[in-house]
Amino acid sequence: MTTMNKKKKKLNWKKFWATVVILFVAFIFTVSIFISYSGGGGEVVEMEVIAEVNGKPVEFYANSPVVREYERLRELYKTRTKEEILSKAVQNVVASMLIEDFAKHNGLDLSEEFIDRVTADNIHSFARKTEVSSSEIKLVRLNVESYLKSSYLPTKIDTFVNRIPKKSQASLHLLKTLDDLKIAMDIINFDETEFIRLSELTDNPKGISDFYLANYKNIALDAKITIKAEKYIFGDRKSAYSFVSNGSSSFEEKSLVELDPERNKNIILGLPEDINSFSKPLFENKKYVVYKVVSIPSFESLPQKSKDYISLKHTTQNIENLMGKYSESIKDTVNTLKRYLSAGNFEGIRKIKGVKVYRTGNFSIIKALTEFIPDQKGEAIDLPRGAYNISLITSWFTKNPGDIDIADIGQGTKIIYKILNKQVIPSRLSEIVDKLFSSYQFLYQEVIYSEWNKMLEKSGNVKIKDISKFAKEL
Repeated sequence: MTTMNKKKKKLNWKKFWATVVILFVAFIFTVSIFISYSGGGGEVVEMEVIAEVNGKPVEFYANSPVVREYERLRELYKTRTKEEILSKAVQNVVASMLIEDFAKHNGLDLSEEFIDRVTADNIHSFARKTEVSSSEIKLVRLNVESYLKSSYLPTKIDTFVNRIPKKSQASLHLLKTLDDLKIAMDIINFDETEFIRLSELTDNPKGISDFYLANYKNIALDAKITIKAEKYIFGDRKSAYSFVSNGSSSFEEKSLVELDPERNKNIILGLPEDINSFSKPLFENKKYVVYKVVSIPSFESLPQKSKDYISLKHTTQNIENLMGKYSESIKDTVNTLKRYLSAGNFEGIRKIKGVKVYRTGNFSIIKALTEFIPDQKGEAIDLPRGAYNISLITSWFTKNPGDIDIADIGQGTKIIYKILNKQVIPSRLSEIVDKLFSSYQFLYQEVIYSEWNKMLEKSGNVKIKDISKFAKEL
């Protein structure tokens, strides 16, 4: 019996190397396409470092591992922001580098000589010419190294995974049964902050206008609002300060100017809080200058975009008081939405402030958790991230057609929903296997990164820079 077990556990090297060969052929095809698109111009790629792992840089450039991983994840997480996807891409690349270090310390890594040999043996066919520049060699080697590490090392890991007993057919059947169960829903996204903002615009325009006047400088800069002011020019500092204090000194020149928020930012920031006062003297072009606001556009005269910005700023800065003010109104509105939803009154729902309403297509719990909640055309519905909560989504599949419920998903947002139908719509077995495999890979990366990160947090060997800076470049 012991001998039989050893045979079962023995690694199938033929199968292993066959897999490596297939991956390598795919690699040659991929890199050749890349070279053809790059044009072989020999241009040196400027690289930035987005993170460091054990002293090794994680570079950020057009075809870097981080950017390629970002492009892959962007297709998977269509509802996430650029910054969130890039952060996940960096984590994945860091996890890959940590696995690489682990492999190196355990005799599983790729030698530099092997990478150099593969690059040298194929560089001319990749570049499709006999003379190749040093920058082209460097670029191809980076891709050779990246691809071999992303294919060879996971294949090594898979050989160990394959030694683990396979999941039973019953488990796969259970997963398929779960994926076969589909529901369709009507979903209302009720944004309480937006409800309050729109209510304040209607019910309290003076309060918003007063807020605008009290914060006119910062608002003018953010909302690109031009300010008219009188400009007084003085030859010396003493005269300027005397003028501000008691208005006794005479000025050399007085003019009416328009202060543009982009060209005159520092001047606007130097204006007085009270628009009826003089500013402190400013030193401009070897003269001392004092400003006094003549006029700013009234709130009513502003374009709608500016009004929306100011009203939102007013709402968010006073949200606690306003939540108390509108608590009963919000409660009544939620009850009205539930009543309209029960009756299928979409027209009535759309008339309510701060509301978006959607009708989904049929989807499974696996679809919702690993991809997105689709509309009737199969496109992702624009729901807040809080809606993609495993407990919330799981609860939907325990309800019956006609059931209506409400969930608070944070950030002042509620989801009010109705189950339209619940039925078994069989999926192809191959689709389930693909989903299982991709989910396994994703979770495996998550676990590896999490475990390594816990260990490395203390040693400080992983350093990740501000992701937002790099996200703006994508």
